[in-house]
Amino acid sequence: EYLQDVQNKPFQPPVKMVILGGSVLVGRNCRKLMKDLDIQGMLLPNRACTWAFRLQIFMDQILQQPGVMEITKISMGGTNTAVGAQIFEYDLLPEAARNPDIVLNAYSTNDMHVLTILQAKSGNQTLRDRVFEITQEFVRVVLDKRPCQTHHQPLLLHMDDYLGNEQRQVWATTELSQGVSVLAHYYGFATMSYANVVRHWVYGDTRETWFSPEGWYDGTKTEMKREIHPGMGMHITATWVVAYNLLNLVTTFCSLEPWLAEQSQDSMDYSKSWLADTIPLTGYKSDVPGKPKIPPQILPPLLTQELSLETISSDWQVADELQRSSLESINCSKQAGLPRCIFSWVSGMSQQHDNKTWVEEYFGANQIENKGWKIVDDGGKLGFSPLAVGDEVALEFMLSQDIQTVTFFTLKSYGPKWEHSKLLVTIEGRSGNGDWEEVGRDEILGVHNKETSEVYTRAIKLADEAKEGTLLRIRYKLESGATFKVMGLAVCS
Repeated sequence: EYLQDVQNKPFQPPVKMVILGGSVLVGRNCRKLMKDLDIQGMLLPNRACTWAFRLQIFMDQILQQPGVMEITKISMGGTNTAVGAQIFEYDLLPEAARNPDIVLNAYSTNDMHVLTILQAKSGNQTLRDRVFEITQEFVRVVLDKRPCQTHHQPLLLHMDDYLGNEQRQVWATTELSQGVSVLAHYYGFATMSYANVVRHWVYGDTRETWFSPEGWYDGTKTEMKREIHPGMGMHITATWVVAYNLLNLVTTFCSLEPWLAEQSQDSMDYSKSWLADTIPLTGYKSDVPGKPKIPPQILPPLLTQELSLETISSDWQVADELQRSSLESINCSKQAGLPRCIFSWVSGMSQQHDNKTWVEEYFGANQIENKGWKIVDDGGKLGFSPLAVGDEVALEFMLSQDIQTVTFFTLKSYGPKWEHSKLLVTIEGRSGNGDWEEVGRDEILGVHNKETSEVYTRAIKLADEAKEGTLLRIRYKLESGATFKVMGLAVCS
């Protein structure tokens, strides 16, 4: 149907797909095969080696119509699904990728990574509970319809690419996929698994390196080493896995289209009754007692161990009624066409967001003071770092819309360099010629008790909503320690 529309309307907008993931999607270890095969003189950057990049080329070829799909890859090392949820919560996608038609969560390896394991321990949770919690949060943020939203909800997909070996017990490596399966059935999204496609090949020979990470065994050593980043073989295979599942979804949907039920309270009739016309029905009755009501249009209640069959219907219906009544008080004409955030930058979000010149100019437009903070790219993670204690940045905004939240994306690390690392954030507002009044304050640590470097988010809710037409000033300075790293900032409604 889309291809037919393209023939009639050459400027039909593309189907926008956003793929989010961590270091596997960045392409770490993907190019190692070229070194192993001694392939020289061939330029292949990490981004071009990944399965997301290959998928765009593959879909252009198979659809025989370049531009039908537009795939955007959002990948940052040291992040997991919890960060992905924040990206959608505050609408931090690059402008060209906003309002996607398809969202694919490819964080599974990072969700089972030592980063998430340590996060679970610090919160007194099991890994199973932690990954279930952050995955459910992501699902609800992506699928929940926001007030005044005019774009349809995206098709949500989940990709499981995790084979190990953060956990050495095979059963333990499946904890994420078990939870995702439960959530997929509860919320109605689709899943696919690279891990399941190649699992028997890997388990049959855990020293193979076509599909599993090459670093599991080093030479003749018998002890397995920790490595979670597979090579190029995984990226080639994953391209086929995702493409097959996308095409399978499309063909299945199209074949079932005649059976789609009309969404009305009083009817559950089929939209096209060609089968009923083909197969005569005898003794047909439409007034059988016990007919179910059409479910509420909002998301079902949060799936917890306490959610009861005895109360789920009333809980869902009450929540639906509350949302309907709250929407009546919102002036959607005022918010039409406005982005969620008046200022947003997150390292790794796009090639533009990783361009030092662009980032400096973007901040410079609102920067009224900068003492000692420089843009750095150590460890492949672009961000701003100070030179000494007391170094400070001040940004000022004339608000074009009401603002409720300021969110920082920061790196937390370990070792002597990061001891006592702390950022002090102060947010002030001013109306007209009045005095500046503090509306937000927070302290953000740059160190944690883990031997990892991770990206965290900290959302600062303003005590009083900063109104359209007023000034908002954000100050942040290194309060203690030798360094800190800001990897993203968003000022949002």
